Amino acid sequence: MSKKVILLLSAAGLAVSTYLAWTYLSGSSIACTTHGCDAVRSSSYANLFGVPQPLFGIIFYLMLIFLSLALQILDKFFTILLKRLIIVVSAFGFLYSVYLTLLEAFVIKAYCDWCLASAAISTLIFIIVLRDYFYAKNT
Repeated sequence: MSKKVILLLSAAGLAVSTYLAWTYLSGSSIACTTHGCDAVRSSSYANLFGVPQPLFGIIFYLMLIFLSLALQILDKFFTILLKRLIIVVSAFGFLYSVYLTLLEAFVIKAYCDWCLASAAISTLIFIIVLRDYFYAKNT
């Protein structure tokens, strides 16, 4: 797997999610090129069960960082399990990002630059994980 690239992208996603979580929790304004960030943050979809969405992003990216680091350390038996876990976690993150982006497009009718950046990062991670999975199967 492209562990280092996944690790780097996960760190970038963690930075984005951490910034968003800080702005959500502190009530600070979001540095945004449009007014979409405020519209997204004030929507009823900004929280899930009372938890700000960026906190789920933090958990997602921390999981990927942990799995990527563990993959570099543990033996072959755990490597197979970890690769499968990374596929599942990255697929979930990608699909959840698609869901949130569709909400922005069709329900909220506003886009948040930071949310789109996180969606792009999770998409890149998912593509890399899938590429590595299928490439490994064919070699």
